[in-house]
Amino acid sequence: MKTTFTTTIIKALVCCAIFFAFIIPFQELQAQYPVVAGTATSYESSNVTSHDVSLPANVQVGDLLIVSMGFRDRTFTATTVSFPAGWTALVPRIAATGQGVVYYKVATTTEAGASTIVVETGTVDARSAHQVYRIQSGTYSGVPEAAYSGAMV
Repeated sequence: MKTTFTTTIIKALVCCAIFFAFIIPFQELQAQYPVVAGTATSYESSNVTSHDVSLPANVQVGDLLIVSMGFRDRTFTATTVSFPAGWTALVPRIAATGQGVVYYKVATTTEAGASTIVVETGTVDARSAHQVYRIQSGTYSGVPEAAYSGAMV
């Protein structure tokens, strides 16, 4: 069977229509996941009230920063945990002696280029361990959410 020029053009147009109708929308529906662009781990091995929390390298304005922090001290039950202004509690302090909190912030010029933030524990000394995640700007939407139940021990 001999193919005419018109038949070839029609086949090409049908292929283009299928591509634009099905394949491109399918690619746009695929999930876009947040990109963890950096992490930092730090700790205070002595009982202190000011905790230096290391930030990941290369923090940029608009990056999402998530800090997970654990505390340990026998008398820590009467203490509050104070993050710098602008940080929001995702999981507040809720347990007795083994403490854990998670806070987040969309980075501003304060965090961009900074190496640490200082978290205060009031008048009660405590040891602490910290893990910070930097989620690249433009790869996430909205704010983090968390659900928890019971004590974080």
